[in-house]
Amino acid sequence: MAELGCGWGCWMTNAGVAARDAGLDIHVIGVEGDETYVRFAQETLANNDIPPTRYTIHRGVAAATSGIALFPRQANPGDHYGLEPVFGASEAERDKAVAAGTHDALPMVPMDQVVAEHRQLDLLHIDIQGGEHDLVSSCLDVLNERIAYMMIGTHSRQIEGQLMQTLLSAGWRLEVERPAVLRLNDPTPFTYIDGVQGWRNTRLNSHKDS
Repeated sequence: MAELGCGWGCWMTNAGVAARDAGLDIHVIGVEGDETYVRFAQETLANNDIPPTRYTIHRGVAAATSGIALFPRQANPGDHYGLEPVFGASEAERDKAVAAGTHDALPMVPMDQVVAEHRQLDLLHIDIQGGEHDLVSSCLDVLNERIAYMMIGTHSRQIEGQLMQTLLSAGWRLEVERPAVLRLNDPTPFTYIDGVQGWRNTRLNSHKDS
């Protein structure tokens, strides 16, 4: 399985332990931009007896294509989750942000790189702070061919609708759905509790279709 925006490795660890305890051969993959959270994920995996040979963590930004993105540095490491990368900055803008100490310039990690060493992933968890539909729509062919199930953290009602349109049209089945919760006393609706969608790829995982 893979966890995009893995933080401290919650999904990597839980899925890895469950699969291992069921007698399966495991390999879990994470993508994370924050250096401190990469270390947290490594510690969490080690504390749950998942050795480095059974996981891969890419320090970078999950994205639709390869390239370079800016990722915020935290003044107090570990204080915040939900950090948002900056895509499309010029080289001069990246150099300025890195020199100022506000951001790191990190590689963008596309989906085909995440799955490169595996014929199929049983589970993909995506929590990338508003970029979820852009990622899904840009690599739909890879998802259709290589991912059996997706859990997606959603960050707006608009994104939820876009994901439904894209994935239902592509033959995926929605099995889990909790909309994002909005706060309405702001000038515009504000998402203060993320939503979640669970999608099954009927091409690779069709046991409920009969």
